[in-house]
Amino acid sequence: MQEQELRDESAISLRIKKQIDYYFGEANYYTDDYLRRQEDYEGWINIKIVLTFNKMLDLSKELNANPESSAYAFYATIACMNSLVVEFKLENGEFYVRKS
Repeated sequence: MQEQELRDESAISLRIKKQIDYYFGEANYYTDDYLRRQEDYEGWINIKIVLTFNKMLDLSKELNANPESSAYAFYATIACMNSLVVEFKLENGEFYVRKS
């Protein structure tokens, strides 16, 4: 992989983290009824639901990734590993996210 491609992918990873942090952050989370309706009783949401949001679809295109793929779900999860806003779990082969 070329150095420029690595920098571009790193920048996209940071934008994915920022976007997911925004969705679950104080400014958006409590007013986003759709997002909160997707939660289970413990607050977990399948990450693939979040990845269908318009800005996340745009970011998947920049990565040439299928937004419905497990690979993109894994990539988004890794991009957010140091987030203070969300936490993740892996269950039955699916990644889930919730507000920390």
